[in-house]
Amino acid sequence: MMQRYLPLENFKAVYVVDLCHSLCNVAKAKVQQKGWKNVHVVEADATLFNPPENTITLVTFSYSLSSECGGPEGRGAAAGRCAGAAQR
Repeated sequence: MMQRYLPLENFKAVYVVDLCHSLCNVAKAKVQQKGWKNVHVVEADATLFNPPENTITLVTFSYSLSSECGGPEGRGAAAGRCAGAAQR
């Protein structure tokens, strides 16, 4: 969807970050199918993710869940909603 509005080729690097293992697999398949060399799929908590370059130009969220609890317990509970989610 983003490709329609902002061509991904215009970015040095694009990171797709999600806790859900199965969703990351879907994203990886799409990245491979489209031949995007600058798109990286990362299975991680997006609230804790820092890109290797430590610089961010744009952040987008297509859908996100947040927890009222700021601690790791809250993130783990939210992660548990996704089948196969990485346990931290």
